[in-house]
Amino acid sequence: MLETLLGDDVESSGRYLPELIYGANDGIVTTFAVGASRSLVTNRSWLANGVEMFVVGMAAATVAYAVGNLLAGVA
Repeated sequence: MLETLLGDDVESSGRYLPELIYGANDGIVTTFAVGASRSLVTNRSWLANGVEMFVVGMAAATVAYAVGNLLAGVA
């Protein structure tokens, strides 16, 4: 994704898909880890907290994507 920020042509480099997969994986792992770390201050299991945070994060991402698609036609 650094190429996108720097303005290089990402599609011609052929590295867009791996970067997308690694980026999504990082987001999934991070949201689960933050949720699991909540078990340090709550009495719930780390697995339940991790799954809950993952589901909430994915729901928020889905809503943001849907709103972005709806507003794309407006702009």
